[in-house]
Amino acid sequence: MICGRCGWFTPLAAADNARQHIERDLHDGIQQHLVALSLRVAIERGTHLEKTT
Repeated sequence: MICGRCGWFTPLAAADNARQHIERDLHDGIQQHLVALSLRVAIERGTHLEKTT
């Protein structure tokens, strides 16, 4: 990866990029599972989820 500060390839920049990618994947994956779970619970209860803004 290229360091944003100096423009050179650095293993540290590559590791940081990989860490950020993993964080995004974990966050997005967990969020999708929680939404799916809440929808299943709402369907089982026969209720509707309120839209939050």
